[in-house]
Amino acid sequence: MKSSIRWRIIGIVVLIVIVGIGSLASISSMMIKDKTVSAVVGQSEALVKQVSQTMDSFLQGYENSLQSMALSDDVKAFAMADRSYNSADDKVYRKQLANFIASYPDASSIYFADATAVTIEPHFDGVKEIDATTRAWYINSMNNPGTVHWTSPYIDQSTGNSTITGSITVQDGNQIIGVIGVDILLDSLTTMVSAIELGYDGTPVIIDSEGVAIVHPTYAGENISDQDAVVKVLQAEKQSGFIQSSTGQEEQIVVYNKIPEIGWNIGAVYNEQQLNEIAKSIEKVIF
Repeated sequence: MKSSIRWRIIGIVVLIVIVGIGSLASISSMMIKDKTVSAVVGQSEALVKQVSQTMDSFLQGYENSLQSMALSDDVKAFAMADRSYNSADDKVYRKQLANFIASYPDASSIYFADATAVTIEPHFDGVKEIDATTRAWYINSMNNPGTVHWTSPYIDQSTGNSTITGSITVQDGNQIIGVIGVDILLDSLTTMVSAIELGYDGTPVIIDSEGVAIVHPTYAGENISDQDAVVKVLQAEKQSGFIQSSTGQEEQIVVYNKIPEIGWNIGAVYNEQQLNEIAKSIEKVIF
């Protein structure tokens, strides 16, 4: 009888210990998860804003140069000159275009275009087949003269690569006489942004206002506006913050910052399961 009572007491004590330690493990795990997510979000918000400022400065350099070129008397004179390839006038103005490419190595090409022809550096024979008036960069600039505009990604005819274009009108007084444009390959932006170390296997991304991926490890150049995370970021009223989303069986945390001047959204994407790995390892140790 005494032995039976003893084992009952031992059983109860063991049960209490197991329940206590189990509760400790679960509560500790939950607290660590919350702290980890909070710390990552806090660090990423500062980092994403820094990336936003870097990208803004990067594009601003191009915008300033395009605006300067658009106001140049040289481009206005070239618009009225013999623009056929390798003509005397073409050779003179092409040197300025070549100097731009040399100064901005991330630019793949620069050009001056009007309704009749396109002059591009580096030159390629297919340029004669391009109707600039049908291109987004030309239309954007003609509809909003005097301001630099950036396109969504598209496949460039001369390189076959995903590209974005910054463009601005060239005006002689109130008359628009053409458009200057510069192409930047998405590979250049991807290399620049992907070099950022986020930790926890986080991924930096850039999405434009239409949901097209400018920088993305998988969908660069594609419209992903139907993805849950993208929908939530585009609909977010705050300029910066974080959202939680589901992609199939994967839970994600996305820290974002909007650049309203160009309509871009800079983000850091984390797999929530990856963030919870530390909590899970500690939970195993406790058990």
